[in-house]
Amino acid sequence: MKKADVVVIGGGIIGSFVSYYLGLRGLDVTLIEAGQLGNGASGKCAGIHTTQLVQPIDIVLASRSKAAYEELAGDSISRTGFISVEPSWMSAFSSELLAGAGVKHEIIDNSELRAWLSWMRVKDYEVAVYTPDDIVIDVSSLFKTLRGRLEEAGVELKEWIRVERIDPNRRVLDISGPEQQVSFEKAVFSAGAWNREVLINCGIWRVPVVVYACQIVSFKFDEEIQETPVFLEENHVYLRRFSRHTMLVGNGRAIKLSDPSECPSSPEYDFIEELSVKLYERLQRPDSYRLVGGWTGVCSSSPDGNPLLGQIPGRRDLYIIDALDGYGLMRGPALSQDLAEYICGEGVAESIRLFNPSRFNGYSGEPEEVIELHSRM
Repeated sequence: MKKADVVVIGGGIIGSFVSYYLGLRGLDVTLIEAGQLGNGASGKCAGIHTTQLVQPIDIVLASRSKAAYEELAGDSISRTGFISVEPSWMSAFSSELLAGAGVKHEIIDNSELRAWLSWMRVKDYEVAVYTPDDIVIDVSSLFKTLRGRLEEAGVELKEWIRVERIDPNRRVLDISGPEQQVSFEKAVFSAGAWNREVLINCGIWRVPVVVYACQIVSFKFDEEIQETPVFLEENHVYLRRFSRHTMLVGNGRAIKLSDPSECPSSPEYDFIEELSVKLYERLQRPDSYRLVGGWTGVCSSSPDGNPLLGQIPGRRDLYIIDALDGYGLMRGPALSQDLAEYICGEGVAESIRLFNPSRFNGYSGEPEEVIELHSRM
């Protein structure tokens, strides 16, 4: 039987980084992924990484995560900056938040914003908050780099292997594949929206999350698209260049699912229509764009909208990172580092204290709706 100090279940952003940080500390780590590394929800994200978040701790986590990408996967990132278009009254609040976290930023006034976003209809009362050091991540390239980093850290990666059963008392994992079993001292569940299914099937815990699908569509534009992603606070629409003439567009609209397998393979018609209307209202030349594609990804959110990070209640050797609400790319590396330090007895980070799963002891069922904590309107 294969033996590991720590077995990590789920090979997305979270699983890759927590495995890497544990491996760096000299632990024997086995990372198990049901598909290919980065093949789940992490591989379907829009690739935007911004520090323009709302909660101070999230801004700090995003800043730390950006530093991790720069250190470990510099070839996979592009420094593009990020623009949040918002009412002028809001910009003072945004600036205060970012300044408090030490984030470099500037306020772009209405006339300058109109000149910069000449392709967009900017309203008279709108300005922009610009964070020049924000990045866009090439997710496909990122996971190629992370594969090499895992190897450097001595992590054993098992792909196309499913978890069949967990015996937490014997600390044995039954898996598909030739080895069939892995024994462990500690286990980390980092499979995102799939954590709930795995833990329920193993009779361990019903993770208190709502599972939902996010949708992204791509539009082709006649004009060349600028590199800097744009977020419209008024209608929660984000726009990110995907190629010279193609833009990814989304707004975080959620489709509640009872199981990740229910995730639609492509965006729903109502979502496409909604975004088309919002683009039509904002573009100077709405006749210059056309729909060319789109995809979906599965996310999870907790009852209070914050992550789950730490020990599974009542299970001393089992840990979880979940409920990142579609913001795993921005916060995942920092949270993974905090959990690795916690597992190794190196201290209890603020994130562990704030996001401890035990805060939902006694909670039954799942949240009725997705709590959105990442924009100000």
